[in-house]
Formats: sequence, C-alpha cells, structure tokens
Amino acid sequence: MHLNENPFLRFAGGRPPEILGSGDEVDAALVACKRLLGGRAARPMLLLGPRGSGKTVLLKEIGDFAAQSNYLVLRLEVSSGASFGAALLADIERVLAAFSRFADWRSAASDRLEATGGAVAILPNESDPSGSLETDLADRFEAVGNAARAIGMGWLLLVDELQNLSKADLAALLAALHRVNQLALPVMFVGAGLPNAARLVAEAKAYAERLLFFCDLKPLSPKAIKSVLVTSFKKAGASIAPNALDVMVKESLGSPLLLRIWAACVWEMSRGQVITMRDVELAKADAFDEIAHDVFRFDRLDARERAFLQAMVVLGDDSLRLNDIRAALMLAPHAAAALKRRLVRKGFIYSSRRGYAAFASALIPVIVERIRLGVRGSGATHALDKGGGRDKKPATPKAAVGSEDGLFTRKSSACRRSKRWQAQAPHQRQAAW
Repeated sequence: MHLNENPFLRFAGGRPPEILGSGDEVDAALVACKRLLGGRAARPMLLLGPRGSGKTVLLKEIGDFAAQSNYLVLRLEVSSGASFGAALLADIERVLAAFSRFADWRSAASDRLEATGGAVAILPNESDPSGSLETDLADRFEAVGNAARAIGMGWLLLVDELQNLSKADLAALLAALHRVNQLALPVMFVGAGLPNAARLVAEAKAYAERLLFFCDLKPLSPKAIKSVLVTSFKKAGASIAPNALDVMVKESLGSPLLLRIWAACVWEMSRGQVITMRDVELAKADAFDEIAHDVFRFDRLDARERAFLQAMVVLGDDSLRLNDIRAALMLAPHAAAALKRRLVRKGFIYSSRRGYAAFASALIPVIVERIRLGVRGSGATHALDKGGGRDKKPATPKAAVGSEDGLFTRKSSACRRSKRWQAQAPHQRQAAW
C-alpha cells in the first residue's frame, strides 16, 4: 500500500484519525470557554494520565476549537528545571500586545466602565512589579482578563508537562487562576501532566482541589480501538482480518500512542489491501522499537538506570517503595535517590507519592523486558543498549546470573558491582557509592 496514504502518524503528539475516549474532555473545556465569554464562572481543567495517553493531542484539539470560538490561545510546555514563572510573564506581555492589535481595548474598557459605573480595572502598563512572582502573575492574569473582556474575547492558556513545575511556579499559577476565577474573567486554563500532578497542585495550594476540574484519561476501550482501526483502514481503502484485529485490540494495552504507531507500521508492512496476522506480528516489533528509540529514547540510559528499571519490572507493582528497589539493587539510600531523580528527569518514572516510584507509561516495563530478552523488530537498527548505534547488529540474549530473577546479565557492570558490594564491609559500601 502507498505510504502517502497511511492514515496513521508515526510520531508522538500527532493527531490520530479519530479522537477516541476524549469527547467528554474536549466538550467540558469548550463549555467552560463559552461560559467565561458569557460572563459566568468556570473551573480550569487538568488532564491527568501516563505518557502516551493522548494528553498532548487533547490540548491541541481543545486549543484548535477554542481559537475558532473567539479565544486567543497560548500553548506552553514545561521543561524540567526551567524558570516557568518568569517566562510566562514575558509571554503575557505578548498576549496583551496581541489584544491591543485586535482593538483599542483601553478605550473600550473605559467606555464600558463609564456606562456601568464599575470599578477601575488594572491596566497592563499601570501595574508595577511587586517583586513577588505570585502577586505579579495574578496581576497580569487579571490585566489579560480585563483586556479580553473589554473586546469580547477570551484567553486560553494550555500548559503541557505540568508535573515539571517547581512548587513556587505552581503556587503562583494557581493563585493567578484563583483570582481570575473569582472575578469571572474570560481566562481559561487547561493543563496536562502525569498522575502525580494532582498531588503536586494539592501540595502547592490548599484550594487547588476545589479550583481545578480533574480529568483522568483512561486507556482506550476494546470497542473504541476496533472502531478506530476498522474505520481508518476502510477510509484508506483497506481492511483488516478479524484475527489480526483481535490481536491489536488485546495487545495495544489501550495506549493511543502504541496503537497509532503500531497501525502505521502495519500499513507500511502490508503488501495487499487486506491486513493479515503476519503484517500485525511483524509490525508489532517494529512499533515497540520505534517507541523505545524515538519516543522514550532508551539509548540515553546508562547501566545503573537500566538496572533500576529492570528491578522495578521484577518487583512488579504499579507503585513501588524506593526502599524495596534499593534493597533489590543493594544501593545506598542517596545513590537510589539520585537514580530516581535522573529517571524522573528523563521521563521514565514519576513519584506517585513520597518515597515511591511508578512507571510513567505502561509501555515502559514492556519495552524493558523486550530489551532484556533481546527482542527486536525486522529492522533491528535502533540503539537500545549501551554502546548501540543505528548500524549495530541486534544483541543476542545473555544468560542471566547474579540473581534468581535474572535482574543482571553476565556482562553487566551492575552485576559485577553487586558482587563486589557483597564482599565489602558496611562502611566500605557507603564509601564506594
């Protein structure tokens, strides 16, 4: 089949042929936007879900619809360690400049106040910085809200990767949202983050759980998966065999990311108008390789980080105590904490609660196990292991030694280190780490 007719996209964040299981979230956001334009209060939203659950796609969808409904949309993504508050203040100045290009909102605001006898609004160039991020951001949000209301428009702020915000930046953002919410200004916020974002906002401000409307994104249902596959392939002039469809429904884990990339690989693998079981099985390995290399980038992991993830797979729970992982790897407390921080920054795990770690996606443990077993796709050109490259031949599985569960491999530096660890006295172990 022609590659240019492939109905599926092979990159994360792309819009799938159908937005499935997300109609309620998009509708709720658009209803809130319309309420704010009508002068009524509405709750900001927070989309929660693991990586690959479609949060970024939903943000794009909400932003596109809002832009058609008289909203000015600002899209931001939070990077780990970045100063979000200062950057947002600069972006707000651009928003105010954009509103000024739509109309002379100063005169419109003055006319409205004169007609209604209302209170004096805070104008953008009339508020001096206070030196407090929380106060300054709330003032700027109010200024944007007044500017938007004066010309009959709204402002939508979309923030992705909300879990990367520092506590100070998160508290300032919540305080600003709280103020415009109390004033019923046409300022709408939709954020997206990993499941621990709900805990982080609650810790930042006591009223956050009452202020925000939380939307937990669930895995796609089997019915939804069948619908998108059958419909999309049919529109492109192809069909899928029933047994092949059942395999994709069962083994896609309800992940929109895996489903989209797997279906794209299936299209490229197929040589006829009917997609067969062989096409699905061959494409599955290629899809996991692509996700591992291009989405999660497993090639960034060093030996200790890979051992940490393997230990989590062996222990097997959805949320694991850091002490249990440390005991499995025989690590010092500060070494385990450092590894956890590194993996959080790289997006493989997150802190489900204090002292715990959980995989950022249900796909990660599956990929970790596939790498351990040496399972590769037909291309087998991805650098998934230490020292790997795109032209490196796939590694053959090594015999597992060093633990009953096969945590380490024979040539693993982590395995050799664990043997030295057992031979050392306690004070030597501390010094070694």
